[in-house]
Amino acid sequence: MKFIKKIFRYIRLLPKLIKAKYYTKKANKELQKGNLEKAKDYYLKVEKMDLINYMIYHNVGSIFFQLRDFDKAEEYFKKAIDLNPKNVVSYSTLSEVYLRKKRWKDAEDIIEKALEIEPFNYFLKKRKKKIFNKNWRKNYVESLEKTEKALNQQQKGNIKEAKESFEKAVKLNNKNTTAHFLYGTMLYNQGNYDKAIKHVSMAVEFSNNKRYSAVLNQMQKELNEKNIKKPK
Repeated sequence: MKFIKKIFRYIRLLPKLIKAKYYTKKANKELQKGNLEKAKDYYLKVEKMDLINYMIYHNVGSIFFQLRDFDKAEEYFKKAIDLNPKNVVSYSTLSEVYLRKKRWKDAEDIIEKALEIEPFNYFLKKRKKKIFNKNWRKNYVESLEKTEKALNQQQKGNIKEAKESFEKAVKLNNKNTTAHFLYGTMLYNQGNYDKAIKHVSMAVEFSNNKRYSAVLNQMQKELNEKNIKKPK
């Protein structure tokens, strides 16, 4: 009798399940394309249907983080953790949210909780070492803030101010690949080829971002064709 009840319950839920699967698939595709707002909207539709899993919450948290809505990002990473308390990825990403909000103690606590779950996780140990380094975390966050400021100034056409902010960003954190890449592409467009190649090369060196490598290769190809001297 219980088995029959389960079957009827499943049949009643089937249209809802099909729709939730459709929205999730659409959201995943939009996320892969980088269409954050569209992906978020689809994921939130699934949430309203009460057919959610921790990975959807995690993805929504990641989207809000990329949109710089750190309060919402925190909310959804916590939801992901509530559904799956052993998912250390959500703990680690939540520690990044706390860093951006300069809530140092919360960042320390959450990474320690992650290590309680996976005490031999090399990457979590490495992250903990950074988070507990007061000088590193301060410079790291300030570097990101300077990068965002530089990009904003560049979009407004304030090139001098953008350059100054980019310079400060890479000085605060020499491994800020986003700052190196954006600064390098800006310099390249202005004809400062030597310095541009240097910064884009550093972005490639410190990350495995395929886009950075592709842009660097294209720059070098163009310079070779123009026979413009590049640094050795």
